[in-house]
Order: sequence, then structure tokens, then C-alpha cells
Amino acid sequence: MKRRHIPSAEIVRRYQDGESQAVLARDYEVSPATIRARLVRAGVTLRKREYPRGQDHHWYGDGVIKDRDGYRLRLQHEHPHADHKGYVREHRLVMEERLGRFLEPHEVVHHINGVKSDNRPENLRLYERHAEHFAEHMRGNQYWRERQHRNPKVKLSVQEMKALYEQGHTLAEIADQAGVSYQTVGRRIQAAGVRLRSKSEAAKQSWTGDRHQKALWKGTPEWPLERIVAEYRAGRSLRELAQEIPVAVLTLSRCLRENGVRVRSKAEQRRLQSGGRLDP
Repeated sequence: MKRRHIPSAEIVRRYQDGESQAVLARDYEVSPATIRARLVRAGVTLRKREYPRGQDHHWYGDGVIKDRDGYRLRLQHEHPHADHKGYVREHRLVMEERLGRFLEPHEVVHHINGVKSDNRPENLRLYERHAEHFAEHMRGNQYWRERQHRNPKVKLSVQEMKALYEQGHTLAEIADQAGVSYQTVGRRIQAAGVRLRSKSEAAKQSWTGDRHQKALWKGTPEWPLERIVAEYRAGRSLRELAQEIPVAVLTLSRCLRENGVRVRSKAEQRRLQSGGRLDP
């Protein structure tokens, strides 16, 4: 096969005039590697490959992308707070345009309706520090609280939860009725301005209130309190009575104490069941 003649001097001249290696390879019907080898052999310094950037790139679009957190980023290479790729969050640019100055790094722009891509000027609020912005989120978003909207899966409104809690119901009982966790109930009624009871206050109200007595003995007419006291004083153990009623052993023990009955210790119960006598 006859070897093709490649004019090295002409290739060097055209390359130095600005033509690329790909164009020269296409014109002389050879590979770019052949053109590059001829240029290196001639002592020509090769140019670095330059890729189109910004608006010249075929994937540029409108210069707006969205990051993994849901914020819109706009390409602004000249911005003093641009990232390493030249992008700035769009809501900060909108706030800067409204104020007529650059924002400081410690200033935070808040989306009032909670939609991170909604960068309308009326939907943005500026906070001096991150702590103020964090406090706004901890108090709950005012925009959503003012809307007449709640999760359809939640069976009770906040006002209904608040009323039940003030009547003496526990967080767990309200959570069962609402179909949510007791932590959710606690957070919602706290946001409504209700002070949660401490564990000691809740226990005191639970075991001494009339509501608990009705809830405990309602529906068991065959086991009134008088019969339980009589059976216990006759020598039956708490566990036997609790299994027969049925009720929790702890519930039965506390109810007996609240009604003036001294609850025996485990050692006393074993001694009684073995035929021994208890000290008066």
C-alpha cells in the first residue's frame, strides 16, 4: 500500500494560525494522533484543550439549575459569594436586587410559604442571623397555621386535642383517638400554648381523679371495689385478682392504696399462702 504524503510544514502553519487538530485530521484524512505526532516532531507547543463554558456550552439552557436541597441556583461567575462552579442561590439574588446591595454571609433568606423554589419577592423574608431563622422554624410556619388545612389522616383538630388534655386525658389517650403518636399530640398542644403536665402531676391526676375510677371499673359490675377489697383481705394475691378481673397488677395495687388498703409485700404474701400468719 502506497504511503500517503502528509505536508508537515503546512500542518504546522495551519495549526499555528489557530486551526484545531481535529480539523487538520479531517482535511488530510488521517487520525488526530497522527497530526499530533507530526506537530510534536516539529517542536510545536500544543495548545490546551478548551471546552465551551457558560452560554457557549450546548447544555447551558437558561443558566438555572436546582440543587439536591430543592433550591434554584443561577449562574453568576462575577458574584462575590458564588460557589466554585459560579452558582448563587436564586432567592439570595432576588433579595439582593430588592435591597440594592450584596447580602452578608451571616444573613439568611426565609421562604414564608415553605416552598424553596418559590422565589417571588413577597414570599421572601430576611433574617439577620441564622438563630432567628431557626427560631422561626421551631415556632412553626405561620403561613401554614393560618391556612384552614390539616392532615386528613388526623382525626382531631388542635383545639379538640387541647380541650381533651385540659379535661385530664393523657397524651396517649388523645393520640389513640387522633390516630397519631403521643409526641405529635404533645408538640401540637404545646404550640397552642398549653403547658404539659409533669410525670408526677400526671400520675397524681391519673390515680385520684374520678375519670380514672370510672374508666377502670366501668363495664365490670361483677367486680366492684368492695368485692376486690374483701377478696384481697381474705388472702388472695394481687396477681390472682388481676388475672381474674382482668386488670394490671400495678393498677390494682394503686387503687387499693388509694382506698386505704395496705398492700402486702411479696414476702408477706408468700408467708400467707404457705399457711403462716401475718403480724398485726
